Amino acid sequence: MIEGNKSAQKIIDIINTLYQREHEIPTESTREEILEYRQKYAPLILKELKGVLLDIKPALSVFLLGINRQRNYLD
Repeated sequence: MIEGNKSAQKIIDIINTLYQREHEIPTESTREEILEYRQKYAPLILKELKGVLLDIKPALSVFLLGINRQRNYLD
C-alpha cells in the first residue's frame, strides 16, 4: 500500500483490476470479441475509477494551485 495515501492505493488497485481483466482476453480473440469483452467489464471499473478521482479532485486542485503559484514565484 502507498503509505498514508488511501486514495492513491485505491486508484492503483482499480487500475490493477482493469489490467488483470485485459490479460484474461484470449490471445486468439478477434477484434470484435475483444471489444465485446471490454464493453462487458470496463464500464463498471472505469465508473469506480472516475468516482475516486472525483472524490480527490478538490484536494488535487488545491495541490496543483500551490504548484502553479510556486512556479510563478520562481519565474
